[in-house]
Amino acid sequence: RSNYSQAEVIVEEFLEKGNKIHALNEKVNKLEIDILSLIPWVRYDLPMALTETRDCNIHKGVLPAECDTEALSKDLEQEFENVVMKTVHKTKEMQYVALMCTKDSEDSVMEFLREKGFAESVFKEVNEVPEEALKRMEKELADAHKGIDEIAGQIAKDANLKEKIQEYYDVIFLEAEKQKN
Repeated sequence: RSNYSQAEVIVEEFLEKGNKIHALNEKVNKLEIDILSLIPWVRYDLPMALTETRDCNIHKGVLPAECDTEALSKDLEQEFENVVMKTVHKTKEMQYVALMCTKDSEDSVMEFLREKGFAESVFKEVNEVPEEALKRMEKELADAHKGIDEIAGQIAKDANLKEKIQEYYDVIFLEAEKQKN
C-alpha cells in the first residue's frame, strides 16, 4: 500500500504542476492580447484608465482608416464647444484617437463620432501611461514564461517516476474492475 500512497502523491504533484502551467499559459495569452491592444497607444501620455476630469470626459477609440481625422476634428470644433480630438496612431485598417469633451456635450459628441465609425476602446486595468504599462506587462510575460519553463523542467526531471505512476494507474484500474464485478 505504501507504493500506492507514494504514487498517489506523485500523481497529485504532477496534476498540480499541470494546473500551474495551465494558469500561467492563460496569463501569457491575456498579457499577449493586452500588449497587442496597447502598442498603438504607446505615444499616448495620459494614464489609460483616466476617463474624466472634474469638467471633462476622455474617450479613446478607433476610427476607420479612410476617415479624414483632420476634417473630422475641425467639424467637431465647429459643431461643439470645448472638444479636442488627437490622432495617436494610424495603421492601414484604423486610426487610434483620443478625445476630450465637456461632460454636458458628451452624449452629442459621442453620437456624432459613432456616425463616423468611432468605436471606443476601454482599458480599465491599465492605470499607468501606455509606455510604463507595456514595460510592466512585458516583465510579467517574461516572468510567466520563466515559471512555465521551471515547472516543465521539474516535470522533465521527474520523468523517471513514470513506473510509479503506472503502478498507481494499475491499482486504480484493478479496483475499478473489482467494483464492476
